[in-house]
Amino acid sequence: MAHWRKAQGPGRIRDAALNAVIEAWLAEALALDTARERAEALARLAQTDPRNAALRHALREARTDLVTRIRGLGKAGDLPALEALGAEVTALPDTRAEFDLWRARLLLARGRTAEAAEAGLAATGAMPDRLTLWVLVMRAARRARDEALALKAAGRVLSLADDNPRLAAEALRLRDALPACA
Repeated sequence: MAHWRKAQGPGRIRDAALNAVIEAWLAEALALDTARERAEALARLAQTDPRNAALRHALREARTDLVTRIRGLGKAGDLPALEALGAEVTALPDTRAEFDLWRARLLLARGRTAEAAEAGLAATGAMPDRLTLWVLVMRAARRARDEALALKAAGRVLSLADDNPRLAAEALRLRDALPACA
């Protein structure tokens, strides 16, 4: 496949025989037993022809299914089952932010504050304007005694909390309580 890709260039594969091979590989990938195996196979297959419509549809369905399972496990509070989805999330990186968000929430609920702050901060890369996420990072960092991160998150909360004076006041109190790091 790599030889054919090089010969054709970066565009969509137009050769009917090559498309038939990709379609057969896609059918094999979708027939795999576990969601993790399917996700990993689809991710590898996406490298052959990322513009293939059937493959893009299968990837979209796999991402939707994974995000639905992440949210369900998060709402159920099942951290071990959520963390077991890690390999699948790695195969479908578009789901990483949702995974990190729910993982941060569950870690914070269990008192694992440093890990919660780290997971929340990872999610902010994809969701930089999500106020509740920054509040989670601020609270987790404060409890973990990570003053620098708590101040960074408090600053972001202040910039986003125009319509939420209660959260803005909490961020101001935190910032005022940690003047040495300001």
